[in-house]
Amino acid sequence: MSGGRPGCAVFDLDGTLVDSAGHCARVLNAMLAERGSALRLSVERTRRHMALGGVKMVEALLGEACGDPQAEIGEFRRRYRAERMSASCLYPGVCEGLARMADARVSLAVCSNKPQDLCVKTLADLQIADLFDVVVGSRQGFPLKPDPHLYDRALQAVGGERAAAAMSGTTRSIS
Repeated sequence: MSGGRPGCAVFDLDGTLVDSAGHCARVLNAMLAERGSALRLSVERTRRHMALGGVKMVEALLGEACGDPQAEIGEFRRRYRAERMSASCLYPGVCEGLARMADARVSLAVCSNKPQDLCVKTLADLQIADLFDVVVGSRQGFPLKPDPHLYDRALQAVGGERAAAAMSGTTRSIS
């Protein structure tokens, strides 16, 4: 591994470092309320649908109140950006664990299917952005995980090699 670092740890964001279900539920509930829908989403119901990702998650949770799915995800993301994420979304012990790894000179990266700008915003809101050497989120033209492209981009950005790296939090194998 270059740079004399002992290795690289790559983390998924949602469900690994951060529980963003409450944040997503607040955004979606505001959308529902503005549409006059009586439906209100619980954090648990929202969490159960988060693995669907972006468009499918929003479509499933808005249900009958969902219009054009592409427009809905655009609105959801605009609102997500505008609302500061609460520090309570960070899982207990994450900040301390990441700090210990950084102190041990382990390269830290985020690799998420969440759009790049929302990854950066989330980490900044939670005041842990400075612990990461690189953040790789989804972007147009690149396949989502479990395709290895995003993971390989994260490793390349920190000068890491698969043999000296670990990925935490992906729900499917990255080959």
